[in-house]
Amino acid sequence: NQQHGLNLVFTKPGCTFPSLLQNAGLMAKWSMTMPDVVYGETGNDVVLPCHFTSPHKNYMGNITVRWRKDEAFVGAHIFSCSNKNELDCKKSDSHYSFSGNLRKNDLSLKITAAKSDDAGKYFCRVELSNRADTFESSKGTELIISSKCLKSNYLFVHLQS
Repeated sequence: NQQHGLNLVFTKPGCTFPSLLQNAGLMAKWSMTMPDVVYGETGNDVVLPCHFTSPHKNYMGNITVRWRKDEAFVGAHIFSCSNKNELDCKKSDSHYSFSGNLRKNDLSLKITAAKSDDAGKYFCRVELSNRADTFESSKGTELIISSKCLKSNYLFVHLQS
């Protein structure tokens, strides 16, 4: 007895339809890897690592990286570059620069001579030629900046009562 028509998909409570498709291998996967926290010192350079995977294997089109500070998706835009113009990702505004490799899915950002106000949450975004092919980290990386303090600058005093 052959049936024609609508195929129904039933899921367990809490299981969403997109995750069912991903588990079945029917939906492409994006992912982004960033550390939860990066530590730096004032005056030193700091690199914020960011790596991504996309459903497009061996993608050779245009790739754009965008970095935001403080909030995902709507935070202050602090840096972007694209391989559309080869020199674009080699430029630097002297404080922020690209330190990754777009073709190796490395979107890392370098902060030169970090300052205390560089501390905060950073978010990385990748965009492919088709604007619909974008992915942005939602958890981001917390940058903690501490002052340079040498052990010789401390005076230890032992108090007795």
